[in-house]
Amino acid sequence: MLIGLAFVVWSIQSSKTEFGLLYGHWESQPQSIIWAILILIFGSILNWFGEVKKWQKLVGHISFVEALKQSLIGHSLSLFTPNKWGEYGGKCLFYAKAQSSKIIALTGLGHLSQLIMTLLFGSFGLLLIYSAFDSFEILQLKWSWLIVLSFLLIGFALSFKVIRHQLWSIWLQFKTIKLEKISTAFLWSGFRYVVFAHQFLVLLWCFDANVDYVLGLSLISSVYILTSIVPVLAIGDAVVKGSVAVVLMSLFGLPVSAVLITVFLMWFGNVILPAVFGFLWLWTWQPAYLKSKT
Repeated sequence: MLIGLAFVVWSIQSSKTEFGLLYGHWESQPQSIIWAILILIFGSILNWFGEVKKWQKLVGHISFVEALKQSLIGHSLSLFTPNKWGEYGGKCLFYAKAQSSKIIALTGLGHLSQLIMTLLFGSFGLLLIYSAFDSFEILQLKWSWLIVLSFLLIGFALSFKVIRHQLWSIWLQFKTIKLEKISTAFLWSGFRYVVFAHQFLVLLWCFDANVDYVLGLSLISSVYILTSIVPVLAIGDAVVKGSVAVVLMSLFGLPVSAVLITVFLMWFGNVILPAVFGFLWLWTWQPAYLKSKT
């Protein structure tokens, strides 16, 4: 836990460029920084409210506070794993071993519903800005490379009997999930997507990015769908999203400084701060599973 917190602090301190840009805006336009902080706080609270409600509805028998604890601790433990894989194990810490397959299936449903929302909105975004590109050769190359690599990894994983047995167990649990829970997961995933997409857009406006509503959301959804296919640690999410956002949005005349600051703030408010609270909660109120090990 201390190592995790130390690594988070180091990651924040390494963002010297973004802090320099923020300081420059504070000197010239302090009001915009104040508005950005308020939007960041409000949007991040709404975003995580949606995530916690989704998990509470999926599990079905826990309070909002308990769902908050499990979500934040699961998030903090996923910070150093690709595509938040660590969250599966993190949430299993709160339940008996016999329930592991069910909890993993519910966590997977939560992630899958969020990914489908990203793909759905992102597809519309890419279609709306398609005319700005001569071809999608690079994107197609990336997709083909990822597809081949994915099949190789899946084949390698399935060669182990223990993995096949675990996946079958999870699939049996997944089939028992009621349609009501599936629809609820998609509802809250859609809510979260709308919240953080608009949070991203309003933050861009705070830093003088001259972009209209439709184009802005199209660019944002395109950035998220392009970065969703890259397996990356959550701690390094800002680097990947920042790179893609700068390349894509600069084609439409958005200032690089505004894009970098916005991506950094989104990462800080929606990824880093919740992880810090999760680590502190794990440190102070350890789950029963961890207490039994100490």
